Amino acid sequence: MAAGVVAPQASARDGIIDFLKEGELDLSLRHRVEIVDQDAFDRTASASTLQTLVGYKSAKLANFHVYGQFRYVTNLGTSNFNNTINGRTDLPVVADPEAAEIDQGYIAYTGIPGTLITVGRRKLAWGNKRFVSKLVWRQNHRSFDGVTLETKLSDRLDFKYSYAFNVNRAFTNDSPVGNFDANIHMANLDIDLGTIGKTTVYGYSLDMNDAFALPLSTQTFGANFTGKQAISQNVKIGYTLEGATQKDIKDNPFDVSVEYYRIEPSLQVGAFQFRAGLEVLGGDGTRGFQTPLALLHAFNGWADQFVVTPANGLEDYYAEAKYRFNNTDTFFDGMNVTVAYHDFSSDINGQHYGDEFNAAISKKLFGKVTALAKIAVYNADEFSTDTTKFWFQLSASF
Repeated sequence: MAAGVVAPQASARDGIIDFLKEGELDLSLRHRVEIVDQDAFDRTASASTLQTLVGYKSAKLANFHVYGQFRYVTNLGTSNFNNTINGRTDLPVVADPEAAEIDQGYIAYTGIPGTLITVGRRKLAWGNKRFVSKLVWRQNHRSFDGVTLETKLSDRLDFKYSYAFNVNRAFTNDSPVGNFDANIHMANLDIDLGTIGKTTVYGYSLDMNDAFALPLSTQTFGANFTGKQAISQNVKIGYTLEGATQKDIKDNPFDVSVEYYRIEPSLQVGAFQFRAGLEVLGGDGTRGFQTPLALLHAFNGWADQFVVTPANGLEDYYAEAKYRFNNTDTFFDGMNVTVAYHDFSSDINGQHYGDEFNAAISKKLFGKVTALAKIAVYNADEFSTDTTKFWFQLSASF
């Protein structure tokens, strides 16, 4: 056979081998103990779970690369909790069922300058994660099956669009409500406003196909404005304003027309950070403003009493303080401390739902190992029941 024929075949084979061989592996482990004491139950739930994530990113070949990630969640030790699919309805919920699933698996193309296109299963976390998130707090994450485009339109304009036909949720594939079969369109336009801040204009259309999810078939449009100004070398003030509207679409059995807004000033003085604000998710007495794809644990209290907005809506007055110990030359060096308070009421009909106290301490112990301890105490008034949750977690990434 002529050398001119053999050489291209060998070159193509060598390119594919290099494409796979020169890739990168990643590994992360997270062990968590979660304890839930809820007045509605006679017994306390206790869960000890281990999350293992193994990922592989190939080298580039003709501007393409692939990424795959496998997730394994298992019980270690105590498992006296309702994981949502084990039938333990006599115990409080800790939504971390055992699972062995593909967390991510996609093909990426970067041949267009300033643009990333991915096809397959991918975890997405956009903006402040109030509407689009990979739900990393739970041991099983959220991912989207579909196609995503991210592109830089100019020095001050960034655009993201994603279409998803399936959403993999924390309840896992073993749950009858584990996934969303849907036609979902999501778009963000980030506008850099220079020294005054940044605006994100967004639109999300969720056309749900599953009967249990039809009330989530909505169209949401809104905008978020954030910024920060230096008052002195060590002092900065920040501001966040956000507003959105939500209406029903397609086969939603409810007539939905509700609003959302958030006002949040903040202050940073050296290693100390403080923020306070009001977040309102409107309600009309039948349906509340819903954000089913959000990083729900980060909003409206860590006790997770409002992951589904009540029919009368939600008003959350909150304050949070953070401090990081730096250059102390002691054990406390690098430790982060957070405390927060929430006061919850309805948007209409004058209900006081309750209030909540949150506190957390985290610290890098050694190498790539980090420890976290946190607590949430929800005191019920006219919504749910008194709930206390405690977590201790060790995590490592390689």
